[in-house]
Amino acid sequence: MPTMIDSNIGAYILPPITYPDRHSYLKIGIGTEADPQFADLDNLQNWFKG
Repeated sequence: MPTMIDSNIGAYILPPITYPDRHSYLKIGIGTEADPQFADLDNLQNWFKG
């Protein structure tokens, strides 16, 4: 299954991942205006590590 993205609304579905417990899960999400935007890698790394 490919990754599916709707760039108009920021929605996405990632392919299923099978975990060690043998259960498979899809990751589904949607972006919002409140999501942070990063102009460079340093800012992204600082946000991720914080």
